[in-house]
Amino acid sequence: MPDKLKISKLHTRAEFVPESMNVDERTVDVTWSTGAKVRRWFGYEELSMDKKSVRLDFFNNGAPLLNNHDNYSRVQDANIGKVVEGSVRLKDGIGTAKIQFDEDENAMAVFGKVKRGFLKFVSIGYGVNKYERQRGDMDKGEPDTYRAVDWEPLELSMVNIPADRGAMLRDEEKGYEPEIIELSTRSESGNGEGAQTKNTGNNRAMPETTTPAAQAVETPDVEQVRKEAAAAERKRVSDIRTAVRKAGLQDSFADSYIESGADINDVRSAVLDELEKNDPNKGATGASRVEFGADERDKKRSVMTDALILRANPTLKLDAKNVSAAREYRGMSLLDMAREILDGAGVNHRGMTRREIAQAALSPMVRGTHTISDFPILLSATYNRTLRAAYAEYPRTFTPFTRRATMPDFREMSRAQISTLVGDFDQVVEAAEYKAGTFAEAKETYKLAKYGKTVAITWESIINDDLSALSRVPSAFAAAAARKQSDLVYGIITGNPNMADGNALFSVAHGNLAGTAAAINATSLSLARAAMRKQTGLAGEPIDVAPSFLVVGPDKETEAQQLIQAVIMATKTSDTNVFRGSLEIIVDTRVTGNQWYLSATPANIDTIEYAFLDGEEELFTEDEWDFNTDSYKIKGRMVFATKAIDWRGLYKNAGA
Repeated sequence: MPDKLKISKLHTRAEFVPESMNVDERTVDVTWSTGAKVRRWFGYEELSMDKKSVRLDFFNNGAPLLNNHDNYSRVQDANIGKVVEGSVRLKDGIGTAKIQFDEDENAMAVFGKVKRGFLKFVSIGYGVNKYERQRGDMDKGEPDTYRAVDWEPLELSMVNIPADRGAMLRDEEKGYEPEIIELSTRSESGNGEGAQTKNTGNNRAMPETTTPAAQAVETPDVEQVRKEAAAAERKRVSDIRTAVRKAGLQDSFADSYIESGADINDVRSAVLDELEKNDPNKGATGASRVEFGADERDKKRSVMTDALILRANPTLKLDAKNVSAAREYRGMSLLDMAREILDGAGVNHRGMTRREIAQAALSPMVRGTHTISDFPILLSATYNRTLRAAYAEYPRTFTPFTRRATMPDFREMSRAQISTLVGDFDQVVEAAEYKAGTFAEAKETYKLAKYGKTVAITWESIINDDLSALSRVPSAFAAAAARKQSDLVYGIITGNPNMADGNALFSVAHGNLAGTAAAINATSLSLARAAMRKQTGLAGEPIDVAPSFLVVGPDKETEAQQLIQAVIMATKTSDTNVFRGSLEIIVDTRVTGNQWYLSATPANIDTIEYAFLDGEEELFTEDEWDFNTDSYKIKGRMVFATKAIDWRGLYKNAGA
């Protein structure tokens, strides 16, 4: 058994608490350790769950949630969330915490599997600074037990198979050299007890007392044994990973065999079984597995996306260099691209029907590998870029006279109206104290709601080379999202809901409703502007609100233009168009009939506020494979809300 250890970060099992899941906040509780004894390459390891033994500062300050202990990918790919700050607990020998998933594509894909019950395990990564070693019985073949009495959790990971036995050694040359404290030593018979010794990791500790018999025993070169064992373990791990990756299987497939201590021959046999199980041809035809590297696949997928965009929506502007690179694929049909993706992933499609090719390319799991997901990602990327371009171009006329905000969650939020200081500034005479000021208060409350639709890209559409799902459907989705926002905002204006004070938004009580319905002319606009300027603050103080926007429907558009945009050559002062260019005209079909409105700029006073969920502004998309329908589903989601915050910046005339 080694007297000196050099280890990297170790992994051990952790568990979900399923009933704790909060889908809206993307959180779930975990039990990250119970200190259970596990088998390592150097013996048994046991984690002390005493509070004095566990360093929790880093772990409790937002430690990362990783994808399968990923130390090799880009940061944005490996990191899928965090341990929620301040949620870590250690009580009665059990460690618990709350984890939260991020909102990017990688994190939401993993969280989707968690929600649907297909991913149930987490694993903790940690480093050890000090062990207490209890010698095992050599005669009985019992290994030593190393009890970690100074250790630190470093990260949590989502895994397919929890690491509950064996060692996972990575970057060993950069690892820890924990201090080892001897609790007992063996005599020649294996059960004698000696004095405590301490090994700092820099020199091999020897018992302070030994028996003559023990002195006569030839002492093995422990350091050499350790080196040989470590080298053998590294080779075993390397051979397993190489065999698995050459077969195009996931690293998690290798992890399960590494952790169980399987040798390379067992793994090779398992790899062949796995390939045959997932081979759509069941071995009927040979497959030449010449795969693209990750960078090459990303580049190729990007170029093919540009080619699809040029076909689906030629109006989208692409960089000249991208257009040139995309020419190679621009003439390809969707089925041609599916074949190209399958070739790049090393999947033999000879003998497949057109339907089988389309299904194989759409499915995220072929021959146990996720490399085929390049095709769904290609379609999804094209869909998203077309969708976002259409969404940006769709008119939302309400944005100039409303205020945009974000909310952290779905709970009801309060928005305070503009509050001014009650009373005037007081004169302060020499040596006198300043008087404390007070503010008038009022508020409006509202909360977010979720809206959305899904669309499926089917294998039939691939065969038919139907690009509608990548052109017309995204445009329809974008229009629906923007239209819903406009419906909700203008629904407030035309629906005239009650405010928190119990009065309607436009009412005599609020001083923002014309007493007489009138056409848009100099007289009616003068009265409206005067009414807005006469508005007072919550404490009755003047606030001098001025209109900036004239909001009308199609029936009043010409009338508004004649007054606001007309050039009149006045022969007398009374003929001068004093309103020319003073207001911005906003026309929307949701404003019907003769009614017209004035609005101040939201930079000066609150009018109507609209909000998105923080981190998920505008339109958010997700996608997943639907096994039941042989299709790839794309979901458009919008989390949105709107509310009139203050009536003093708005005015209504029923029109005539």
